[in-house]
Amino acid sequence: MKRFTFRIGAIFGLSLITGWAVAAPPVIGMVTAGGAFRLNGDTVMTNGTLTEGALLETGRGNSSVRLAGGARLSLAADSRGKLYSDRIILEKGETRLENGVGFHLEALGLTIRARVPSAYKRRRAREHDGRRRAPWLSG
Repeated sequence: MKRFTFRIGAIFGLSLITGWAVAAPPVIGMVTAGGAFRLNGDTVMTNGTLTEGALLETGRGNSSVRLAGGARLSLAADSRGKLYSDRIILEKGETRLENGVGFHLEALGLTIRARVPSAYKRRRAREHDGRRRAPWLSG
């Protein structure tokens, strides 16, 4: 009987250790789209779970992001960005931010922070003739 109890205890202990070793990074939000998009290099259909530092690449359609902190983003078609709980680093394309207090956008070396809850920011990352351009709107 002691031998059986020891085996169960050993199996339970190993499963705990293994579980801690492969713990997933924290979830920071969800992404949804009408079609396919890429998340961390994998093609995903319709929706996916975002973790800290996730790379999101939209396809032919827009993607909507809802973060746990309340910020909402909309990435235009053919956009790419790295998402964190407090920011997006827009590498390509265009994004729109709503409810962004405590969240900021980074594009082409520029940083934009919302100061009021109702503000929204629209950011396009592109270079034209070697010059950095990043028009934005607030409303």
